[in-house]
Amino acid sequence: RSKSGTYINKAEDMINTAPFNMIVDGAKSSDILEFRFMLEAENASYAAKRATEEDIKKIQKNIKIQMKNMRYQFFGNLIRGKISVSKLMEQGNELGIDLMAPAYNFMLFKIFSKNENDTEAVYDLRTKEDAIVEEVSSQFENMIVFHRVTEGYVLMIKAQNTEETIQVAKDYVAALTKRMKKEKELQWFAGIGHAVERLHNLSESYDSASKAFAYQYQSSGNEAVFFDKLDNEKIEGAEDLQQVDFTKVNSESLEEFLKNGKYEYEGEKHVSDLVKEVGVSKQANLKAL
Repeated sequence: RSKSGTYINKAEDMINTAPFNMIVDGAKSSDILEFRFMLEAENASYAAKRATEEDIKKIQKNIKIQMKNMRYQFFGNLIRGKISVSKLMEQGNELGIDLMAPAYNFMLFKIFSKNENDTEAVYDLRTKEDAIVEEVSSQFENMIVFHRVTEGYVLMIKAQNTEETIQVAKDYVAALTKRMKKEKELQWFAGIGHAVERLHNLSESYDSASKAFAYQYQSSGNEAVFFDKLDNEKIEGAEDLQQVDFTKVNSESLEEFLKNGKYEYEGEKHVSDLVKEVGVSKQANLKAL
């Protein structure tokens, strides 16, 4: 019986009559955590009931941006190889990405317009490329797609062995070639790397795919280059294409070239001379992050 004359027969009645701070002081950490989850759930429910259609669209947009940023950071962690495998697995699980596989490989590819000076064509490309990649990629299992600014798209291929990763890449190229025949004004280029068997070696696979992908600057389009089929001389050439020392270029020539795609030349000189003028360095392997 309480001082005020109230009879208490149950523990629940005692809790209901006790001051809140007393309950908190006597509660376990698990009880407080459960209370927090309940409170957050109630707040979310209340907010959802009051949310307008515009509010929901904003939330969906924010979630999409957040997920995109998380995938961007996750991809960077994959190819840098600076965090533990267990941490990579944990980050992958948070994004719904299963990294478990006996073998891995990277494929970099880009879709581009035949007429890059046509603003309308470039805009049309932006609206089509995601749909094309999604359509082709949906035909393949155990493949993770990352959208990148520099490469265009990066495919992480998972397979039972290293040979299978190459076969999957070939099958993907075949499917992409078939699909792109419908797009008369678009072209594509792909670089396929060297397969690896361990997660912490993914940076090696990505690096080799980047070297193969660098051949886009020598290609007329609609072509796939496999790193394992390149000889040493071509690999060194790919490294040169990847690495440029902009401190050696004539600033006026470079500015004109970047703005208008034009380079003033005399006689037999052409755009390739600009690359020679810029100079190349084999000292560092610059990765497109």
